[in-house]
Amino acid sequence: AIDQEGGRVRRLKDPRFTQFPPARSCSLFCCHAERAAESAGAFMAAELSAVGIDINFAPVLDVDEDPKNPSVGDRSFSGDPDTAARLGIAFLRGSLSRNVLPVGKHFPGHGHADADSHEVLPVVRASRATLLRRDVVPFRRAIRAGIPALMSAHVLFPSLDPRYPATLSEKILRGLLREKLRFRGVLFSDALEMKAIANDHGMGRAAVLALRAGCDVA
Repeated sequence: AIDQEGGRVRRLKDPRFTQFPPARSCSLFCCHAERAAESAGAFMAAELSAVGIDINFAPVLDVDEDPKNPSVGDRSFSGDPDTAARLGIAFLRGSLSRNVLPVGKHFPGHGHADADSHEVLPVVRASRATLLRRDVVPFRRAIRAGIPALMSAHVLFPSLDPRYPATLSEKILRGLLREKLRFRGVLFSDALEMKAIANDHGMGRAAVLALRAGCDVA
């Protein structure tokens, strides 16, 4: 498994691999944006498959209206929920066409966080209704489209769970994701050494909490 989104998040930087632009660039193709996203997913997956990688932690399904977001920015397909959903689904279709499992991230949405979870725990104070009609939309639609795996967000959403960030929250991972959205795929936690989690819980306790909350893979 690997993080190979394109843009600034890519692990294979060797010149023998195609250096794809960030996800946001797909929206520049206007009426051909879906075709561009699907092609990117397919070509990226073909290269990964050729070197024995069969899981890619992409697409980013976060809805991000602010390109200066410290964590997401141009990793997001769009600041519009419908566009982010449409292009994310096109990317996952392309990835699956080359037999690489796509992992949508970061549930229930990292796009409106004003901090980087690598450094601190971000807090998104939007209401539950706002989150459901904005941030959750691409994930809901990707689930309906058959995405096989998702990754959790190291973000605290007080309107969903005032105590635990999403990665450690049974209310969010079991209650919202599994029960309300009926996701039946594999759920990965984001990296547990990130300071948003490790600073408060330590990696060992965090792994236990993540698995108890509903993650399948820590």
